[in-house]
Amino acid sequence: MKFSNILLSVALTFSVAYTKSIEYDIINKNASNVTSEHIEYKNFSYNFNCLEDDNGVCDYMKQTINMAIDVIGNTFEIYKPIVFDVYVDDLNKYGMKGVGGMDIDNQNVALKASENEPPYVYSQALAKQLNLNKEIEFKENDFNILLNNKRYRKDLLLRLITHEMIHGLGFIEFHKIDYVSDGENMERIGLKNTVFNEKSDLNDAKILPRPIINYDLEQINQSKTCGDVHKGNVIGFTPLSIFEKYIVDINSKTKVLEGLENLYQEFSNCLKDGNLSTDKKKCYESLSPNSKKLMSEIPTKYYMKKDSIGFLTNDNTVVPLQTFEAEYGSGSSVCHSRTDY
Repeated sequence: MKFSNILLSVALTFSVAYTKSIEYDIINKNASNVTSEHIEYKNFSYNFNCLEDDNGVCDYMKQTINMAIDVIGNTFEIYKPIVFDVYVDDLNKYGMKGVGGMDIDNQNVALKASENEPPYVYSQALAKQLNLNKEIEFKENDFNILLNNKRYRKDLLLRLITHEMIHGLGFIEFHKIDYVSDGENMERIGLKNTVFNEKSDLNDAKILPRPIINYDLEQINQSKTCGDVHKGNVIGFTPLSIFEKYIVDINSKTKVLEGLENLYQEFSNCLKDGNLSTDKKKCYESLSPNSKKLMSEIPTKYYMKKDSIGFLTNDNTVVPLQTFEAEYGSGSSVCHSRTDY
């Protein structure tokens, strides 16, 4: 699968803030007695940071990372180095019980194919592979990866690391199912793991864009766990990712999110109105009829219907994506390929 086959005539930098970057800051701040090694392997450049070893698990994981790079290198054509850091630690210390690993601090840019086209969010790792007509000042790292310092079975560890690295390459979605009338403010949209099923109030379940949030640095510096950071200021909303652009009906290949390309602007407009700036429900009610219609239809028509959607590749084949019958999990549905695991 090629990365560089997309030629873009206009490139616009777009700051997409992740709450996951908070986890990076907290872990980086609390790090001590770190053993670090810089590794150049194929078209990947990374720092391997062992914060807390457990009977040689760090060396075990280092070997598996290179195996994951082999898998990715045999799948994608990568032309510019992918740069990242790996942190191996006991993740329970940071309130992440049961987490085997995760990608964090993903860097993104929004790109336009032309002045008249809407922007789509690309991961920095992906954007670096493209032919752009405007220079972009990329961040040092494309993404970072956290790994729990437990000795998992080799095949499961390889799957875990490959999985998280592919998310870092840009296989992510910014529009998730959430409630409109749950009383929570804008900054909470899509920022918690949510499960919807037949017992949920599906009339209130909509596809909502992820907010761009500015967090207070002092609050982060005083935090010891990720859960200590509670509130930030919403400064905008995220456009569709390039991954979301090519989510299609698995049978007809029609684009599922077509018509929502400017939803981020509609939500951002709410921030300019003091009466709408924090209230999800009032903001939703102010949207265009077409947006409200699509936001209401997509959850039950696609995201909560088994074997309904896929990712359209550049050779016009469709890779099935994970969905469940009458159920949606914000951490597992849509953003992963279909699997029996």
